[in-house]
Amino acid sequence: MANTDQANNDGDAEGDACDQDDDNDTVLDGADNCALVANGDQTDTDGDGLGNACEKDDDNDGVLDEEDACPLVAPFGGLDADGDGCPDGVEGLIGIVESLDLQRAMGGFLGKLKDAQKALDRGKANVAESKLEEFIALVEAQRGRALSDEQADLLVTYASNVIASI
Repeated sequence: MANTDQANNDGDAEGDACDQDDDNDTVLDGADNCALVANGDQTDTDGDGLGNACEKDDDNDGVLDEEDACPLVAPFGGLDADGDGCPDGVEGLIGIVESLDLQRAMGGFLGKLKDAQKALDRGKANVAESKLEEFIALVEAQRGRALSDEQADLLVTYASNVIASI
């Protein structure tokens, strides 16, 4: 077989044109989801047919793995209010609230969120949803006061995503 460029990806005795396993991972090229990079386990997290070893976005959430805080977990339904690549959850929302300089309003926000997390931990999804709705109402009440429109939009979107994923 002609092999004009003499490519030999795996450095063995056979050039790629004749080699049935160009990466020497014991998976023949025809069945290999990443034929030029060894990946014997053939992991394909997002099920798109391209192995993680060859892919730059393993969970197919639109956030490249190198920038993705959760490269192997796609957000529920693509809901990712802060764009970090991780599913929106109560813990993440608590982190966002704690990162804001809210002084007086902080306790009310955190109280609602911690109650929601406790309810989830106890398997009480309806109670958690109620607490998150109360959190959203509190955010809306503080829009233009303790919260800018941008901050309020992020918090409401994030909380709504958490509710949708419960």
